Amino acid sequence: MKKIFFSMLVATMTAFTFTSCEDVPAAYEIPGGGNGGSTTEVPTLYSEAFDDNTTAFEFKDVNLTGGLTRVWKVASYNNNGYLNASAFLNNASHASESWAVSPAINLADSKKAVLAFSHAINKLSDVSTMKDMMTVWASTDYTGDVSAATWKQLVVPNYPAGTSWTFVESGDIDLTEYCGNKVYIGFKYTSTDENSGGWEVDNFTIKGDGTPMVSPDKPDTPDTPDTPTGSNLVSNGDFEAWTNSLPNNWKSASSASNAKLSQSTDAHSGQYSVCVAGGAKNQRLAYKELTLKPGTYKMSFYTKAATADGAVVDYGYVKVVDGKISGGNDYIYAKKYDKLTNTEWTAISHEFTLAEKTTVALVIAVIKNPGKDLLVDDFSLTTADGGVVDGGSTEPDQPETSTTSTYTLVNQITDGTYVLVAKTDAGYLAASPLAATYNYGYLKNPVSVTESNGSVKVSDANAFTIKKVDGGYTIQDATGYYFMNGAYNSFSRSAELPASGHIWTITVNSDKTVSIKNKEMGKTIQYDTEFTSFGAYEEIKAILPFLYKKYPRIRLMPDLPKLRLPSWT
Repeated sequence: MKKIFFSMLVATMTAFTFTSCEDVPAAYEIPGGGNGGSTTEVPTLYSEAFDDNTTAFEFKDVNLTGGLTRVWKVASYNNNGYLNASAFLNNASHASESWAVSPAINLADSKKAVLAFSHAINKLSDVSTMKDMMTVWASTDYTGDVSAATWKQLVVPNYPAGTSWTFVESGDIDLTEYCGNKVYIGFKYTSTDENSGGWEVDNFTIKGDGTPMVSPDKPDTPDTPDTPTGSNLVSNGDFEAWTNSLPNNWKSASSASNAKLSQSTDAHSGQYSVCVAGGAKNQRLAYKELTLKPGTYKMSFYTKAATADGAVVDYGYVKVVDGKISGGNDYIYAKKYDKLTNTEWTAISHEFTLAEKTTVALVIAVIKNPGKDLLVDDFSLTTADGGVVDGGSTEPDQPETSTTSTYTLVNQITDGTYVLVAKTDAGYLAASPLAATYNYGYLKNPVSVTESNGSVKVSDANAFTIKKVDGGYTIQDATGYYFMNGAYNSFSRSAELPASGHIWTITVNSDKTVSIKNKEMGKTIQYDTEFTSFGAYEEIKAILPFLYKKYPRIRLMPDLPKLRLPSWT
């Protein structure tokens, strides 16, 4: 009888038209749900997936103890970006309060709105306190100071078990109270000296019946927030990003890298560190080659022995010339031979000076005596007067000279070298490959080119190699193969041929634009004028590009001199 009454009540309620926030029920129908009948797609008003190690969220520390310098950061695993909070440092928990606060979400013309996200929680010593330590709040008067704002706690329907890094959906959180206003969403993390778990947040989404927001510009978030001075010149110094069981960017092209590397969950911060295997000879972890300007540099990292046997570490750099090192005196170490235990993380820093532009591989060495495994985390390279010449986070004094070639518009695809060009209202823009220090992201910083009679002139640094394979094509730049994984609209790049997500189909359209579609993900490469970058999307909602190919130059034979034939008699 109660079920019948409830069904009649629901039917009666749905007969009304909701005209104000107060009249809207807490949850509304999700697209595709229900028992038959049609549903209308609910617009997404704002969303963040935390790709490219960037976010529009602000991190606000209220209380940090025990040497903590931050709690929140953007991290990634298997090219999946997310917000990460932890107050576990030097093998111990520390009391803290820290917030991740969203930008202002405009609900001015909304009558209903729902928040949802996915999250994972792990490493708590007492999971019963989880819902008190990791909470979500809303404010309409936040101006940058979380302590001065008025916050109201939101009820999160679903929490994870708190014992793994498996993401679960939060469930719908009603925001109709905030319709007609702007609202800030705050993820509040607290911990104690006895209990500090890790909290990961992903796929932040607000849906409703209002006008979708244009996502604000996202400031770059450094891989290592604890950079001593200046910007970190290396990427993935926190060892959170891995591809094919290797940490991204930590594999030199030269012989500087010779150690066996593996992923460890014993981390100084975040989720992972790298384990560097020892041996009978010195074993080295090396960052990919960097060409550095003259100047003084400071390399900093945390390390500890992987086992109770202890370990010995040295660190420095090796010069690389024409892609090779000769060994011996080419390795310039600090020669401190720090002895490590497995009970606590040791902070290491070392300064060195380069008198001229030099290509180097930064090196951390496991010394052969005793030759035991060690862990490394939170690596940074900073400078006050130098910088990276080729790529990296600083601009060179003068760009390196690169070859400029002519590329011709194509109407069929064959193996070769291409540039990807979008025609916009502002002119023609050629895509730039991912920066040398990144192995994932959107294709940002397009280059303006002039189109003339079906051809463009552009630097070969903007070129991609397209090759026919079974099922479609592969796309490469000088660093690696482009592929897609997960639910993201950005690209990933691997030096080795990926196991999946790397096959693209290419169709030349009647207007000579091309539809370059990822065969596994079904997403098509397009240029987004809003974000001024190339990405790959399920729907055709932006600008399809053209492909221009570089053809080999045909060198004409010069006129040969006339030969005087001998006369035969």
